[in-house]
This record gives sequence, C-alpha cells and structure tokens, in this order.
Amino acid sequence: MNTQINKASENDYDKLLIIWESSVRSSHHFLKEEDIAFYKTMIKTHYFSAVDLYLIRNEKGEIAGFTGLSADLIEMLFIAPEEQGKGYGKKLIEFAIKEKQIKKVDVNEQNTAALFFYTRIGFEIIGRNDTDASGKPYPILHMQIIDTPILETKRLLLRPFMENDAEDVFSYCQNPNLGNNAGWQPHTTIKESLTITRNIFMSQSNIWAIVLKSSGKLIGCAGIITDPKRQNVRTRMIGYWLGEEHWGKGYISEAVQELLRYGFNTLHLHLISAYCYPHNLRSRHVLERNGFTYEGTLRQSEQTYDGHIYDELCYYIENNRT
Repeated sequence: MNTQINKASENDYDKLLIIWESSVRSSHHFLKEEDIAFYKTMIKTHYFSAVDLYLIRNEKGEIAGFTGLSADLIEMLFIAPEEQGKGYGKKLIEFAIKEKQIKKVDVNEQNTAALFFYTRIGFEIIGRNDTDASGKPYPILHMQIIDTPILETKRLLLRPFMENDAEDVFSYCQNPNLGNNAGWQPHTTIKESLTITRNIFMSQSNIWAIVLKSSGKLIGCAGIITDPKRQNVRTRMIGYWLGEEHWGKGYISEAVQELLRYGFNTLHLHLISAYCYPHNLRSRHVLERNGFTYEGTLRQSEQTYDGHIYDELCYYIENNRT
C-alpha cells in the first residue's frame, strides 16, 4: 500500500469533518441525532485545534482518514466508510505508536468494532468511566499497549523474545513433532525462524520466551493473544510450544499457571481459552490438569499447510473473581 501520512492544516478541516460524520454515522449507532450535532460543533470549534492532526491519503492522493494525538493519548481515529478495511486505521495507529510513542486510547464501550480493532493490535483495557468527557451517558474504556513484562516461576523466566533467539527457535521448530501438533510447517532455515521471531513473537505484546533459570537456555514459547473465535474484548487465547527434549518435566504447566495468574490478575480477563487438535494428547492433558474445561469440538475448523483438515477441541477457564 503506497500511502502518505502528513500533518493536517486548517484547510483540511472541512474534509476531515465530513469524514468524521460519515464514520460516526456508520459505527456509532448508539448516538442520538442531537448528540451527533453537539459533537460535530465541538469537533470543528474545539477538538480539532486541541490536538495534533495527521491524515492519511489513499493511492489517489485523497484523504482516507485521520487521527488526532495529544501528548500521550490517541484522541481520535476516523476512517471514511468507503476506505475502511484497507489498513489505513492500522497504519495511523502504528504511526502514533512508533513515531510518536503514544500507547493510550479512549474508546466508546458501545463501539464494539473499534474495541475489537484496538484489541487485535494489542491494546488492553485498563479502566472505565460511566460517561464521556462531555458528561454524556456513553461509557468510555481506557486502553493501553502494555509492554510484555518479565514473569518468573520457580524454575522459569518468561521474557520477551529477542532477535538472537532465532537460532534456538530454529533448533526446536525444525522438529516436525512440534509443528504437526500445532498445525504449522516445520522451520527449514534459521532465516525463516528469524523472520517468524521478528514478525510474530516480537511484534505482539504478551508473547514470552520460556527460559530455564538454571541455565539461561530458551526452551519454548507461551503467550496470551486475541482469540479470533470470540467477539469479547475481555477474553484471550493461550498458546504454547516446548522443545521436545524438555517434554514431560512440567515446564509448560508451570508457565501456564503463571500466564493464568497474569491474565486474570493483571489483564483482568474474564475468560481464557485454548484449542488443540484431538491427536495432541500432551496439550489436552496440560489444559485439563490446569483447570480448563472442555466445551466442545469445532468440526473441520482448520486446514493445515499440508492440506489436512482437523477438528479442534475447545477449552476455557473463567476468572472466578468476576
């Protein structure tokens, strides 16, 4: 996608206001007509001038959307309805995070599409207000990109991945016994492992390298990520893999227990899910030993890289404090 992100000027305000209104009408169905009129006036007379506005253009040079940034908050993000689903919103958010180091955003609780959008990028809910900034009865959720913390158990250190982990990743993930249990193709080169380490393990929050405290050796991976099967921002999906030579020593159960504690106590999740193929008996036993409940089988849910179609066993565990 050949796009440009530029700072907006007052000459752009009329076009941005048109995009704002069309976007709001397509997504904020909970607003009353008088609310839209009120916010439209405030946007033009107060809000635009109170933030740093950046716009993104499509390949024709037309404005596709914009974001408004303050010192530490993404104050607004609106994409023209006809331009939605093309990656413009994600590019503006990446600009805010990477170029402006802004990792917070406020979202209307009723705007479920926006909640799922931010959750998929890696934002977590950290707070809630019953009303918006104008005092209107539209609850606001405060969200933030939370950097992956270092976690510890008795025997393990769970830390963010680094590029120099690629060699260890390759040494384990070239083993077909790992990939075939999870549905991904065994790695064939260190270069491939480096690309996956960068683009998957390092590019998302809450994915950890599992390291033995006794030796400092990386032995596996675990994470809590968005569950694509559940449209609920208070849920996440747990996943993991472990080098075959370390199987049967309880390391994954130890890591899973720590991730459950973090997910429920720190991220305040309501439910954590997990999925595995019926033939992956080790993973099934890990989930059952750690309190997950089997909720059913999703028939013919995945086709793997080699053309096989598998059912998935669905598991969950709820936060008993909610």
